[in-house]
Amino acid sequence: MAISTLISAEEFEKLSQESEVRLEFMDGEVIELSSPRPCHNFIVQNLLSVLDGLNKRNKNGRWIFGSEFQLNSNRRVIPDLALLMAPKPILLDTNRTPIEMIPDLAIEVISPSETAIDVERKITAYLEAGVSEVWTLYPELQHIYIYANGSPKLLKAGDLVESTLLTGWSCPVSEIFAI
Repeated sequence: MAISTLISAEEFEKLSQESEVRLEFMDGEVIELSSPRPCHNFIVQNLLSVLDGLNKRNKNGRWIFGSEFQLNSNRRVIPDLALLMAPKPILLDTNRTPIEMIPDLAIEVISPSETAIDVERKITAYLEAGVSEVWTLYPELQHIYIYANGSPKLLKAGDLVESTLLTGWSCPVSEIFAI
């Protein structure tokens, strides 16, 4: 749910430090994030399970979940999962948020409370900031949209998820949504 009046980045900084709820900031608008449902968290766990092993073997990046990223001075988001490819993890201040670097991959598990406009705004914000790939996962439909190099790609049960950022890796869509 958004607050009806727009605020400055400085006002958001103060508000986010005092808030007990998770907040995002989009062009002056404060967006209060709902608490994730258990199925949402199970999907994030599944993703971490299938993706983290790849990164440990290849040492090509680090996964970060639930942390705030500053895309620019007017956009701060909390992706469900974000990948920082090498050498970014070495440069990361692990004791500070928001993270002031652009993730290479951002993954969002879409909740029923999110509107299409909110999702589109967030995808656009990621891509405009330079995120190479954005994945949106829809648990009820068991669909994944991958935004990279132009048009989005829709993946359904029976398809394999692949990424140009994760060379040699693939995973069945059904494995990600298995609860």
